[in-house]
Amino acid sequence: MRKARSCLNLDNPVGLRFDSANAVVRELPSAGGRESAQHAGLTTVNPFVLDARNMADDLRFSPRRLERTMSPILEEKQTQPLSSGRMQANVFRGPGKFGLEEKPIPRAGVGEAVIRVRLATICGTDIHIVRGEYPVREGLTIGHEAVGVIHELGIGVEGYEIGQRVIVGAITPCGQCEACLRGNRSQCGGPLGGWKLGNTIDGTQAEYVLIPHAQANLATVPDSLSDEQVLLLTDIASTGFAAAESGNIRLGDRVAIFAQGPIGLCATIGARLLGASEITVFDPDD
Repeated sequence: MRKARSCLNLDNPVGLRFDSANAVVRELPSAGGRESAQHAGLTTVNPFVLDARNMADDLRFSPRRLERTMSPILEEKQTQPLSSGRMQANVFRGPGKFGLEEKPIPRAGVGEAVIRVRLATICGTDIHIVRGEYPVREGLTIGHEAVGVIHELGIGVEGYEIGQRVIVGAITPCGQCEACLRGNRSQCGGPLGGWKLGNTIDGTQAEYVLIPHAQANLATVPDSLSDEQVLLLTDIASTGFAAAESGNIRLGDRVAIFAQGPIGLCATIGARLLGASEITVFDPDD
C-alpha cells in the first residue's frame, strides 16, 4: 500500500549549484530544507571505516536484513601501518566477498589526477555489485562518488593545483568524443561508457583514487562549503535533478514523483526549482 502526499513545500531547499562551465561548486543563499536529502548515504573514508548499520535507513532495509545481505565484512578494523606508497581500499572479491585490502597508491599519467579521498558514499549500485547482481571484475575497488584533495596532477591538466579540494563526478567522460559533444556524456565510448569508477577502473572507496580525463571531471569546492554539503552533487543530487530535467517540467506543471529516497528527494527539489506548481510524491507508508 502506498500513500500520496501533496503540494510539498520546498523553499530553496538546496542552496547549491554545480557550474559545469567554470568547474566549480557555488553556494547560493538560504541553504535550508530537508537535511535528510543532504546527509543520506554518507560515510567517511579516512580512516576508512564503512559501517553497514549507518546505511540501513537510507537503503530502506532493516539493520538486521542489511547485515545479512552484505555480511559483516565492512566493519571497523585495527590495521597495521601501511608500507610506503600503499593505501587501503574496499576491494570486491566476488558476491558477498569484499573488504579492506592494501593496494599501491596510483600515479597520475598524462591527463590524469590522483585525489586523496576525504569523503565518499555507498551507492545503491555498490550494493548490487557486492550481491553479484551487476558484474565487475574481481579485485576492483568499489565506489564512484567522492570529495577529496588533489594529490598529484598529470601532464596536460591545467587550472588546478596540488592541495585543492575538489569533487569528482560518478561519470568521468573524455569530453571530446562524439557522444560527449552531443551532451550524452554517460555514453562516452559506448553504452554506459562514461561510468568508469568502480565499474571498469578502481573506484573511490579508497584513500586515493586515479581520475581519468581530469580536465573534464574535477570541480573545485569553495572553503565556505563542507565536504558533506557538496558530496551529493557527485551523483545522487545530479541524478535526481537530471530526472526532473528529463521530465521536461515547465513553469506551473503538476508533477508526480514516485519514491522519496535520496535520489527521489533530489528529483522533488529539481521539480520545484524548474517551476512545478504542485508536486505529489508517493512513498511506502512503512
